[in-house]
Amino acid sequence: MDVLLCVAQDAPTYPKSNPDLPPGVRPPAEGDNGKMEVVPVLLSCLDGISGLRIFLPNDMKQAEQRNTARKNIDEIKRRFGDGISILDPVENMKITDDSFKALLRVSYFSSELMFP
Repeated sequence: MDVLLCVAQDAPTYPKSNPDLPPGVRPPAEGDNGKMEVVPVLLSCLDGISGLRIFLPNDMKQAEQRNTARKNIDEIKRRFGDGISILDPVENMKITDDSFKALLRVSYFSSELMFP
């Protein structure tokens, strides 16, 4: 999955078509604004997905367009100072299938046992 990340200024830039995870991508140091880059990550690296949506520019190749997305993200962080809620498939997506709910319960309790 391609993800827009704030990375250190000296992190290398990688083309979107690169299928491998790029080495050397790290968060900006304290006091460094960093730069916004589109970075390929494994789906397993995602911890959650928010129910909030922002509109992104059609083409993220230009630094100016990525910075526009950054301003939108910063505004959301400002408005939701207490934290951004994670998408709940049952509540937010109105999924009512009982087998899906059972699967979620098993997944939730398994993760609680692994990561108390």
